[in-house]
Amino acid sequence: MVFRPVPVQRPRVPIWIGGVWPNKAPMRRAARWDGAIPVMAGWDSGGPPDLSEVQELVRFLRGCQADNGLADRPFDIVIGGTSPAGPAAGRDLVGPLADLGITWWDERMPWGDDMGRAVPILRRIEQGPPRI
Repeated sequence: MVFRPVPVQRPRVPIWIGGVWPNKAPMRRAARWDGAIPVMAGWDSGGPPDLSEVQELVRFLRGCQADNGLADRPFDIVIGGTSPAGPAAGRDLVGPLADLGITWWDERMPWGDDMGRAVPILRRIEQGPPRI
């Protein structure tokens, strides 16, 4: 497949692999590429992931990278959910995740009546991203 325009990243755009954690096969595949986007328990409710589970995930991914001889290569881990409003609340959520090695926060609207409505989504966008 040919993409136009040609990406500026070299040697290619980063490839992030998704999968349901704690299924290990997709995370082993992800560790051979540039990042992982795991679906964790509770993702559909928008709740934050359990930190001990995130720690186990990070440890597993780092071990797989080492097994593949890729421990020194940059690797992104994306965790998502619904962050609370306000800078302090966002910091309390994403700070501990960053300390564990999470590199991206994926903001998600919880499943429910608001999912298809623009106003709640726009309201959340106006709050801005959670910051460390």
